[in-house]
Amino acid sequence: MLGQLTSGQRATAGPTRRLPFKRFRIVLIKPSKYDDDGYVIRFWKGVLPSNTLSVLNGLTEEVKRSRVFGDLRIEIVTFDETTEKIPAKKIIRWSRRPSTKLVVGLVGVQTNQFPRAFDLGRQFRAAGIDVIMGGFHTSGTINMLGEQEPDIQALVQESISIVSGEVEENWAEILADALHGRLKPIYSFAQDLQSLVDIGNAPLPRISPKTMSRFAKPNFGTADTSRGCPEHGVTFYFFTDDNFARKKLWRETFEEIIKLRKEGIKISFMMQVDLARKPKDFVRLAAEAGCTQVFIGMESVNPQNLKAEGKAQNKVEEYKKIIEEWHDAGIVVHTGYIIGLPFDTKEQVPRDIRYLMDVIQPDQSSFFMLTPLPGSHDHREMKKRGEWMDPDFNKRDSFHATVNKILSRWNHNPKAYWNLVSCFFWYKNAALIEKEHPMIAGFFRLKERLSRRPGFAIDSLPVHLWKRAREVTALLISWAKFLKEMEEVWLQTRKKSEKEEKWLEDVQRIQGEIWQALKIAEWQKAYSDAKSTLPAKAKALLDPFEELSSKIIFSRKDLNAFLRQWESLQSRLQELRLHLTREGEAARGWLDEMVRIHRSMSLGDRIQEWQEAYSRLRHSLPSKYRLLHAKFDALSNRALYSREPLQRFWDNTLEQVRGMRIWNIDLGKLTTSLIKDFFLTTYFAITYRSASRGE
Repeated sequence: MLGQLTSGQRATAGPTRRLPFKRFRIVLIKPSKYDDDGYVIRFWKGVLPSNTLSVLNGLTEEVKRSRVFGDLRIEIVTFDETTEKIPAKKIIRWSRRPSTKLVVGLVGVQTNQFPRAFDLGRQFRAAGIDVIMGGFHTSGTINMLGEQEPDIQALVQESISIVSGEVEENWAEILADALHGRLKPIYSFAQDLQSLVDIGNAPLPRISPKTMSRFAKPNFGTADTSRGCPEHGVTFYFFTDDNFARKKLWRETFEEIIKLRKEGIKISFMMQVDLARKPKDFVRLAAEAGCTQVFIGMESVNPQNLKAEGKAQNKVEEYKKIIEEWHDAGIVVHTGYIIGLPFDTKEQVPRDIRYLMDVIQPDQSSFFMLTPLPGSHDHREMKKRGEWMDPDFNKRDSFHATVNKILSRWNHNPKAYWNLVSCFFWYKNAALIEKEHPMIAGFFRLKERLSRRPGFAIDSLPVHLWKRAREVTALLISWAKFLKEMEEVWLQTRKKSEKEEKWLEDVQRIQGEIWQALKIAEWQKAYSDAKSTLPAKAKALLDPFEELSSKIIFSRKDLNAFLRQWESLQSRLQELRLHLTREGEAARGWLDEMVRIHRSMSLGDRIQEWQEAYSRLRHSLPSKYRLLHAKFDALSNRALYSREPLQRFWDNTLEQVRGMRIWNIDLGKLTTSLIKDFFLTTYFAITYRSASRGE
């Protein structure tokens, strides 16, 4: 084995050759994720340290201790990005030291962390550093969907090596491949249950004291008990086994911990279990071993939801007894509950939650949105049915709505809908426009000049008329703004036809993939930040692209036209950078960022796929009149109805008028916008009037 790993050849090859390196530095990084504004999420003090990072640290220490690579000096550095800033420039400098080989491992990458991990990987690959990525996302995607998935192929194109499965028996070989510059594109170690590795003899996880010092409780650690617990003064553990009760050696584990407690080592822990009946003595022994809290994935108390999710064996009527058994042992119960299952409705969810808290009575509950993660049953079935899922993996954290059903599964009652709209008109007019309590306010205040409270002076007719003219003007402006606001609410919430719904869902899925591939959301964010520093000419040059990015693509022809226009953006950005004056120098950094985003696009053969998808949609296209105010929101990856593009034009027009630049106003577009706004207001007014009369 030593000869195979330290040579540049495989086992069947000839004589070994001397390594050109004296130092092998292995940098293990647990990536974080981005927030909704695009910033990396990082905290001064963390809460839950990464167990995967400790496991890989322990495996690498074992490679070092066993001298697999002979006298080669091995250095291991770990970073948990949730609490530590990744010193990318320093890591790149390390890689350029003489006689040094450096490899970066992006470990335990979850689906919502994949975009950040991918960006880190590309940054290191651009500097010529070998990068390996593994974790739940790559394993789930490859095992359930295959290696041809776009995100997996994007990694392959960037020459980032991918690991699927557990590496206990193969970590030394992977490091040897990195050392000799022969990393494979994909290492797949767990295609099925028979391929799982035996981790009985694996080294214990190793916690980095440097990393632990950045967490709020240095004595609080995570551990997968199948791999053992790290020895670093940690006295409270979160056992991350998916279901501790299904662990074969649960009794032996509890009994050994009980022995430690009797010897004065006061270990305590929390763990995860399911709602199935527990083996005899399980709860009692857990309490004796120091279990203080148990997390139960309850998911739902609605029997229809459980049946739909293939968990009909879970009996809701037994939940209360199960919780009571844990309470009797003095153990706190924390349940996980999912919102967005097939039979969740606006009316049903509050009833189910009330039942959960009043009848079942866990000590605390955490609520999560239904999130289809690659590798899960839900994801596979939704993909098979062609249902829309938000293509931005950064949002797959169970706190963002990533499927349509969560957003729209409620019974549409037209009468109730328009009653709500009427109340909204009434209350907002009273509070914000008339500035009176809704119970005493009406619509359009009248003021009789001579009817004034004694003690207040009666204004002369000219003064009174001047005051009223100003008040009425302000009122009409407020009403116009309010009307446009209500039009926006109506556009986004009105009942759509089945044909519209189906077409929008298909377009949302296809256009979401296109916008994701073109990185349009990133471009919009960079442009929004740069706008205030750009000269007027630069804004005039780039504003059309901001408008372009919110348009719905209706057909294959529209797609081709859009791609041509978007491609021309690169030359415009270059032109701007070359002609920036000193006044615009502050914007150069933002323009460089936009150029970087544009250059990082990787479309490959996907354009043809998109063209074919739009060709298939042409027969299901609803009336374009119905889609007049449809737009695409790049930040949420959703197709929706909005007057925002129209409003943006009016805001820009008003800005030109105030700046006395009337010649910059496009008269053709002005005419079109007036017509669109007139018909929108008329249609809204007629619809509202008809609904109010009960027609």
